[in-house]
Amino acid sequence: MARNPPAFVDAILDARLTLVLAKLALISAYVLGGVVKAADFTGAVAEQAHFGLHPPALFAALTIVVELLGSALVMTRRW
Repeated sequence: MARNPPAFVDAILDARLTLVLAKLALISAYVLGGVVKAADFTGAVAEQAHFGLHPPALFAALTIVVELLGSALVMTRRW
C-alpha cells in the first residue's frame, strides 16, 4: 500500500541543496575529527600510541588524511 509523498516533500527531496546538506551532515564528524587532529597533532599522536599503533605519528598522519580526503571524495562524488 504505497502512497505518494506530498508535492512539497518531493520538491525538498529533489532539491540539490538537500543532497549537499545531507552529505555535509554525513561527513561532519570526520571533517571535525580531521581538523581537530591536524590542529593538535601531538594529541593525535598520543591517541594513536594509546591504542597501541606504532609508529604513532605515521598512523596519526594517515588518520588525518583519510578523514579529510575521504570527506572531500564523498562531497565530490569521486569515490
